Parts: sequence; structure tokens; C-alpha cells
Amino acid sequence: MTVQNLLRMSLGAALIALALLAVTGQGARADFFGCNLRFEGMGDAEYKGAGGRGYDPFSSSNGMTAVDLTVRNVNSQSCNFFITVSTGQAGSYDRKASSGGTQIRYNVYNGPSSGSEVLRDIFEATFSNSFFGTIGGKQRITLRYYIDVPVLQLVEKGDYRDTLEFGLYAGFPGFFYEREDSENVRVEIPVIPVIDVEIAAGGVRLPLEGASVVLDFGNLQPRASRDFNLYVRGNAPYQVEIASENRGVLRLDDFATDHNTIPYSLSIDGSNRSLSQPVFLSYGTALSGARDHRGRITIGDFDTVLRGTYRDVLTISVTAN
Repeated sequence: MTVQNLLRMSLGAALIALALLAVTGQGARADFFGCNLRFEGMGDAEYKGAGGRGYDPFSSSNGMTAVDLTVRNVNSQSCNFFITVSTGQAGSYDRKASSGGTQIRYNVYNGPSSGSEVLRDIFEATFSNSFFGTIGGKQRITLRYYIDVPVLQLVEKGDYRDTLEFGLYAGFPGFFYEREDSENVRVEIPVIPVIDVEIAAGGVRLPLEGASVVLDFGNLQPRASRDFNLYVRGNAPYQVEIASENRGVLRLDDFATDHNTIPYSLSIDGSNRSLSQPVFLSYGTALSGARDHRGRITIGDFDTVLRGTYRDVLTISVTAN
């Protein structure tokens, strides 16, 4: 055997050893990097939204929610590490949480800015779309990821959930690495019940909350009528309450006790409603567009009444069920 042949054989053996190293670098040898890394205190991740209550499907700005996670290095030597995140139930990076048969889109990012990247799973992980760093021996590092839910997703109220697997690896994404730890994190997105209501009457249309509108009949005549509209949209069933201050009559603003009332009637959506006590009307969810509830006030018959201004106050409220 010549020296040249020995050199060739040694070189070939080195190449085979290097190839074996490249394969086992992504494998399960627990001592390859000599690291011992662990997640600490991983819990559920709840989306808070801009107001801290959850997701508002009618808001044009809900904001991101920051969630902290902690990595601990059990050993005394420093280690390079990175963290990956699975796709969840969607099976893609257009992540989705579900409630019953309804889904809402969301995602998790490595930062709060518009240039932040979606956190990805091990086979797509890079230095920029994972958490990559170095942790000292016997140290803990707290990192922060962000949950974002795209605006104006018209979904019903409820608690939407998904489960993501967070993977903790020693090494370098896309090169050599070994799995150190993993944790399942339940992502919770509470979609709050929201009812948006406007009232139109007397030539104006206003948000119902705090609004005051007037139906002016001028010189009262029997059977005269005036209309109003309630425009309601929301992601939950709702209830309309209408209460009459004078229990269904117009009363003279005077101290007189006789001939000082005029009856009138109320109809909503074509049905007559007695105002002798508060009226309660229940409706289902109105997600696709504003539902128009048409109201009409009709003056009743009357003969002799005192001269003056007659009035009543209707208080209208709409609440989510």
C-alpha cells in the first residue's frame, strides 16, 4: 500500500465522519452541545386587545398583546439556543383559533413593529423568524413574543382557542441543533360582545348612547304619526328596552289634573306595543350588516283637551345578551 493510497483512505474516512456529524447534528444525541436548557413557567397566552378586555370585531384598532417566556440554562457553560413555534390547528402560518364551528385568524410575532416576523416551526426556522440567542451558564433569559389579531373580523362573541407547541433547541436554526425542551401553550382570544346602535329621528342620525332626539308633531291631530329607526349591528344576541315616562300618554306640562293627557301608540317592526310598562324585545345576532328596526308613534283619538305643549319621554336602550 502506497503513501498516496493511505492519504486517500484517510481523506475518505474524514469525509464520511463529517457527513455522519452533519446527520447526527439534528438528531437526538443529548450531549452533542453539552447544553441543558429548559422552559420555565410557560402558561396560557391570552389576547388582551387594546382595552384589556379582548377582541372587538368592530374596532379598527385592537393592538398586540405581549407575552413573556423564560429560558433557564441548568448547566454552567453558555449555550446558543433558538425557539420555534408550531402552526397550531390551522396547519399553516395563517394561524386560527376556534370557538365551536367558527374560527378567527391570528398570529404570533417576534416583535411589536410592522417589520417583525411570524414565529415559525423547526423546519422553516431561521435566525430572523425564531428567537435566537446565547444564554450564560446557570442563567435565565426572559423573552417576549406578541399576539396579533387582524381587525374587523366579524365573528360572534366567545372564547376562541388554539394550541401551539413551543420548541427549545440548542444550536443554530437551519444548521446544527438538538431539541432541549418543548411546551404546549394554549392561546386564548376572548371576543367580547359588542352592540353598535344608531337612532334616526327628526332628520338626524346619531349613536344611541347619550343621544337625545325629538319627534315634533306641531299642532296635534288625531291619527298623526312620526317615524324613527334603530340601526343595530353586533356579534351577540341583543335586547331592546323601551320605557315611557308617562306610560303611553302625552301629558301637558302644567299643573292641571283633568283634560291634560293625549293617548298615543307605539309600533316596532309593524307590531303594536303597549307602553303601560317597559317593552322588552329580543333579537338574534346581526353580523352581516345593520338591522333596521322601524318604529312609529301614532297619536290616538282625543276630543277636548287643554291648550299647551304635550310631551312624553321614551328611554330606549339596547344591550347584548
